[in-house]
Amino acid sequence: MTFTSPTADLLIGTNRRTEALLTTAITAGTARPGLADWATQSIRLVAFTDKPVDDRKSLATDTFEAVFGAPAATVISQAQAATERAFSVDAQTQLQSVIVVAPRRIDVASACMGMIETGSIGLGAFPDALKSLQSWIDAWLAMPGYPSLERLALLVELRIVKPTYEDALSTIASLLPAVSIDDPLPRDFLFRANRRCHSSVVEALLLNRLTSWEAASYTIQDISPQQNASSPSREIHLAQFTTDCNTDIAGKGPFPVATSRALLNELSGLVASLLEHGDPR
Repeated sequence: MTFTSPTADLLIGTNRRTEALLTTAITAGTARPGLADWATQSIRLVAFTDKPVDDRKSLATDTFEAVFGAPAATVISQAQAATERAFSVDAQTQLQSVIVVAPRRIDVASACMGMIETGSIGLGAFPDALKSLQSWIDAWLAMPGYPSLERLALLVELRIVKPTYEDALSTIASLLPAVSIDDPLPRDFLFRANRRCHSSVVEALLLNRLTSWEAASYTIQDISPQQNASSPSREIHLAQFTTDCNTDIAGKGPFPVATSRALLNELSGLVASLLEHGDPR
């Protein structure tokens, strides 16, 4: 069953083995997780420039070194898409760092290559990822002669491994005070909403908080092509949070460097608030 609001800003989806009833009610029970409970799967900053970027290869490599503190291991030109991609992979942390420069868009991202089951790899727990994010912002916007930015976005993917699917669902329910699900429980649950708010940095600027809250189970099996063998499968149960907090497309830009920095910090604060307080119904 799927419900969409007239504005298409709200989506609730369930995959039920048997029919379940979705009601709006206050859910009591499981305590909300703390920020440090969330393991960071990926973080991505996206900026749109006010003018096309000419020397995209140089901008990609220079931005990579400034943000991540070392030269990129690989640079790929994608002529058809008119983009330059600079990236490196750290085998120990399983972390891929990427800069992509398109004619009028710049992406700065880090993502764990595997399925995160603890907060000890990749970008670590969310508070640690926030510190990394702050250093990215400072290094990125300190680069001299950088193109002016007219729209900004912060995308974050986080997860918590739980012992059972019911525990994962209870964790998500604790962050959705206006939603409860009557038995029998769904197999998978997804709640997605865009809660718009006004910026405190730029007057009359709307900010989007497009966020998905999900409980799901996955079956994982490791396969070795060299030995033509596989390990026994295992099932993991995840509470997952993904968000795209961004300045609205109708927003005013380009922004001065100080304003861009303040807006990116505001967006990261919105992510932390969603995790601390749940869906702002």
